[in-house]
Amino acid sequence: MTRLTAAIILASVLVSSVGCTRFTRQRYETVYVGQPVSEAQEILGAPDFRKDGDLIYVNYRPYHHTIIHVQDGKVSGKEWSVDKSQNPCGCK
Repeated sequence: MTRLTAAIILASVLVSSVGCTRFTRQRYETVYVGQPVSEAQEILGAPDFRKDGDLIYVNYRPYHHTIIHVQDGKVSGKEWSVDKSQNPCGCK
């Protein structure tokens, strides 16, 4: 592999990782109760954690998290919070 090829590959990886966004409030707002979970995951991406069947997304800078409640393969509720003390994943 030439240096130029390696530089192009590295630049592509860096640009794509910078362009990736975690879940956003705008995307969160498009998720609705009754929506198939697969569609919610297409919108928000893979969850950071799963707890009792619910999907938990956490963004650390700036901090916010959301919990997508799931029942029978559909969104049954959702929560958005900027409160770090809530610890949605139960992590210590």
